[in-house]
Amino acid sequence: MYINLYVEFPTTGQADAWKFTYSTLPVMSHIVQGVLIFLLGISQLVRSIIRKNRHWIIAGSIGVAGSFLAAFSGGNFITTQVELHSYLMAVGFLTTLLALDWGSSTH
Repeated sequence: MYINLYVEFPTTGQADAWKFTYSTLPVMSHIVQGVLIFLLGISQLVRSIIRKNRHWIIAGSIGVAGSFLAAFSGGNFITTQVELHSYLMAVGFLTTLLALDWGSSTH
């Protein structure tokens, strides 16, 4: 929420937007958290496949797809500042969160 309300990306080009991203602590923290969620989701999915746990394979696949959507949309938002990408990033995160919650609560 802090990033949505208080952080303004430069509009002087893609290179400046990425430089700004890497030099702004709240944005970098946001990216690191997203990468960790994505990597942990892949780890969980691989473990589910090894254990042949169909329920968690479904939940993990949906979670990884959601976190990929969030990451892809976030990268596009940085370079374009199109609000649709920010919205899709939020939808991807919520999809991941709900999929993993469903996975842990029903099995």
